[in-house]
Amino acid sequence: PTLYLTLFPYTTLFRSKPENTASVSGASKVEAAASGEQVTVGGDEMIQVGFITYSLTDSLNTTCLRAFDMFAEDLGFEVSTELFASVEDIDTCAQNLLQNGCQIIVSIVPSIPLLDLCEEYHAYLTIWGNTISDPEMAEYFAKSPYYAGCDSVSDWNAATNAMQTLYDNGCRNLGIITQSTLQTNHSIRLNAINDFVKNHEDMKIVAQVGCDSSTSDVSAGVQNMIALYGEMDGLIATTVGSGWGEAIISTLEAEGKAGKVHFAGIDWVDAAADWLEKGYLDDIEAGQFPDLMFNVINACNVARGAYEGNRQLDGCFVSIKGADGYADYIKYFDSEGVYPYSLEQLQSVCYFNNPEVTYEELYDLWAGYSFEGIVEYWDSQK
Repeated sequence: PTLYLTLFPYTTLFRSKPENTASVSGASKVEAAASGEQVTVGGDEMIQVGFITYSLTDSLNTTCLRAFDMFAEDLGFEVSTELFASVEDIDTCAQNLLQNGCQIIVSIVPSIPLLDLCEEYHAYLTIWGNTISDPEMAEYFAKSPYYAGCDSVSDWNAATNAMQTLYDNGCRNLGIITQSTLQTNHSIRLNAINDFVKNHEDMKIVAQVGCDSSTSDVSAGVQNMIALYGEMDGLIATTVGSGWGEAIISTLEAEGKAGKVHFAGIDWVDAAADWLEKGYLDDIEAGQFPDLMFNVINACNVARGAYEGNRQLDGCFVSIKGADGYADYIKYFDSEGVYPYSLEQLQSVCYFNNPEVTYEELYDLWAGYSFEGIVEYWDSQK
């Protein structure tokens, strides 16, 4: 699951972008920095990437780290990790990584002090799975030659695709499980659900339940909807993470509705494999994990001077539908030794392997991500 946090603006300082750059390493890096030149990394040097994250064992991070093990060396970088328990820990994590020689810092949370810290070490900062919504912070970041960029995935498209699956499978009377106090991504997903229903006259929302973080709220919400709205033939959850999916499925089973009430959700959890195979889950929107790989490749390209930073990569979830969809997902996307993109594809957008690469080529390869496209690519390689 992606971690979403509310970002508060820091005091904005005025700055100007350095005009000079120098491609250096080692002791000469200090000399270049002292002269006011932007420090870039030599084209054939292995870049040290510091990855700050909230878990090394959840399904998303496990998949991302496995991909680094598969490809990082061939793409010209090495990865070190630091875990944070709270947002306040992130600067300390970055300091540790920078002191150990990291030239790129990957963080979920952007802040001006973090960018300033990276600049102090003449290292590059990239933001994973998040964008900078505060205008003052965005302006500050945009003026730094050491801000590589960020990435986002489309919550609107994810919810719309999940709704399309429910509709195609016969759902016309919909129940919704969402947050009682909406985080930004949940708000976008809920708006997309409402928009879909608005554009389909033969479909209606019969009930919507807002839950806090308690799974008991989720279970009670589903139970009440089943009791009060016997016509409900479909259910969508704005996430199945944080135990929500398990609570929904167990309640549907207890009420004899599992596999009878169509169900779709967003964000991968490992239990979804069983739900898909049993026919309890029509669609799960997930598989957005390559965003980290593309994010790091972009940061490496910027650090090597391939093009300027301050880039936003835009990607998407993929729709995993039923048992057959899950079988293809394991085969082509996410299992041991499996990744949706080939090494050759990744090398084609990496300056370390292709000094002629452009940002547009990198952007287009990730923006074109789709379930059908990945399956078609790998079938063409047989």
